[in-house]
Amino acid sequence: IYVMDESNYKDVLKIARHQDDISKVKLILHKVEAASSTDVPDPYWGNQEDFEYVFNLLHDACENIAKQLQKQN
Repeated sequence: IYVMDESNYKDVLKIARHQDDISKVKLILHKVEAASSTDVPDPYWGNQEDFEYVFNLLHDACENIAKQLQKQN
């Protein structure tokens, strides 16, 4: 389970049934080496560049996750 920020992370951990569930929860930006934060910024009040920045961060994270899954199989 990939979450967007620390708040989401804590919320998901609250409903975890056991340690195995907890170990499956990750911050998505941990999959992006160049990320300056562990929280995905909220572009809602920003401009087009802010939305593009967030899109690119999440795109990079998803590509890295896909590559990792391909290596495992």
